[in-house]
Amino acid sequence: RWLSSRQALADLATFQRHATSAFGISAASKWVTFGGSYPGMLASFARIKYPRLFFASASSSAPVQAKLDMTEYNDLVADAYALPSVGGSPACKAAIARGHAEVGRRFSSASGRASLVALFSELRGRQPSWLESEPGPAPLSPVDGLTAHS
Repeated sequence: RWLSSRQALADLATFQRHATSAFGISAASKWVTFGGSYPGMLASFARIKYPRLFFASASSSAPVQAKLDMTEYNDLVADAYALPSVGGSPACKAAIARGHAEVGRRFSSASGRASLVALFSELRGRQPSWLESEPGPAPLSPVDGLTAHS
């Protein structure tokens, strides 16, 4: 139900196998993953997890120390909202912070979640309970029999 880096890696492995078959790519062809920032982490993880599928990876600006809550990234992005050089301003940064706080407040009650469903067209048709916290990610299923180090 929730997207995760594990699912993204499984998607990469599935894509590699599908594209190789669908487009008649030689099994001897070498696949290289590329990415920057979060996709850079995925690029390097794909090479580690599926070394027989991915010959190499190129990662730029990828965090190398895993953290559960990477506040440094959030702080950097928040500061960028205040930069005039990218169209930001201190007022813009403050408005976004207020918006995030309001959404967080609404998540804390059933009526608040219902108001979010009504507010965001992408959520229309879903029950407000869809926004409640889950105990954890659903277990992953194997990717066509492919396992780590396959």
